[in-house]
Amino acid sequence: MKNCGKLETLGHKRGIARGLRAIIGLAILVIVAAPALAQERVAWGGSLLYDNSGFAPSVAVSGTSVLEVHEGNAGTLWYRPGQLEPNGTIQWSGSTQYDSGSLPSIAASGTAFVEVHQGNGGALWYRTGQFEPNGAIQWRGSVQYDGGGYVPSVAVSGTEVVEVHEGYSGYLWYRPGQLEPDGTIQWGGSVQYDVGYVPSVAASGSTVVEVHQGTQGSSLWYRMGQIQFDGTISWSGSVKYDVGFFPSVATSGTTVIEVHQGTDGTGPLWFRPALLGRNGTIKWGYSSQYEDSGTLPVVRVSGTTVVEVHQGDAGTLWYRMGQD
Repeated sequence: MKNCGKLETLGHKRGIARGLRAIIGLAILVIVAAPALAQERVAWGGSLLYDNSGFAPSVAVSGTSVLEVHEGNAGTLWYRPGQLEPNGTIQWSGSTQYDSGSLPSIAASGTAFVEVHQGNGGALWYRTGQFEPNGAIQWRGSVQYDGGGYVPSVAVSGTEVVEVHEGYSGYLWYRPGQLEPDGTIQWGGSVQYDVGYVPSVAASGSTVVEVHQGTQGSSLWYRMGQIQFDGTISWSGSVKYDVGFFPSVATSGTTVIEVHQGTDGTGPLWFRPALLGRNGTIKWGYSSQYEDSGTLPVVRVSGTTVVEVHQGDAGTLWYRMGQD
């Protein structure tokens, strides 16, 4: 009985020690995890009008160069170049028609960019080009690369090109390509990889991230892929990550940013940040609303800079800048 007090005191001291170790361990964990957690947030600026008329916008960013494309009236396609400003805005130049078609998608790597769109007859077409040192845009001619498809999306990483699109009956297809020095693309064959709607694709190094709307309801799904030496993509399984409509994804380094509509029609827009894992998985952050009203959002990331474009009411076009 005389040792009971000593045992209680010793147990108390050990409990304090365990508590201190737990607190210290937690503090170390917070310090180590802080950079990763910081990368899972986006500090958004305000939404700014950049065109009074347009539909289905897409955007590419490389360094401080920005290139936006969108549908105009009567099946015309238009582009608008811009420059990132230190104050977190974009200095836009005028809008110019460059082709005809619908649902354009554009991506850039270095000074090169690749654009894909749906032709007026249902075929899929691409164009490539260069950002000039004086800020001008140099386009090459339009070339058909697929006999049929819908809602194409394109990603570029170095000379690697990855395109995804809807086929018939909800099938999803991808087509890999190599960007040649003369600006042409050497395409591989088109391969079915999933089922769903409105796919979007991004690439960072040899890692590919794809998101799409599921075949039932408003489920949103993602797939990870690795570009192989022969140019094909080795895909992992499809995983549900959210609910919504018309998703778009972008990646730079280990950072992933996804945006989507919250409702099927004009309504709130949401974003979801994530980090690429070493084992080919994605660590998703929380989904948060960033815009009160809009449709068809598209996002791109260059370093820590996030650029988003979307369609507003009455066919107006808006952009938002963010810092990751």
